[in-house]
Amino acid sequence: MHVGVERVWEARIQSLKSDFDNLKMSEAESVDEFAEKFMMIVGRIRELGDAMDEKYVVKKLLRAVSTKFINIASSMVLFNDINKMTMEEAIGSLKAHEELLKEWRSKQKSNFSWQEHKTRCEDEDVVVEVAKGAKTKAR
Repeated sequence: MHVGVERVWEARIQSLKSDFDNLKMSEAESVDEFAEKFMMIVGRIRELGDAMDEKYVVKKLLRAVSTKFINIASSMVLFNDINKMTMEEAIGSLKAHEELLKEWRSKQKSNFSWQEHKTRCEDEDVVVEVAKGAKTKAR
């Protein structure tokens, strides 16, 4: 009976490792959403007795991010010792980058809205002036 249970565990581990290897972050996914799936799979594998090496997990995490996180993932690989980095530290860095992106986009939208509003007002002034001029010329 012990051999049968061990085989079931091995099969589960292999299935979870396959899921882990195929895991990719979608463009629409947040770091929190992806991290939850990622950590769940890693946790299950470790619960079943497979001691996944932390540096392997971190490297996979950085390879699996979407294109909007490629720059930060590359920077982490180049400028940090990812062999000593924990999964939580890597996720924390990705979250910090995501917050910076949100802030930057918010400022861009705000600036764009102001520019768009300003342009519309200027355009309306020109239309009013043209309309006034047309009325003046028509008289």
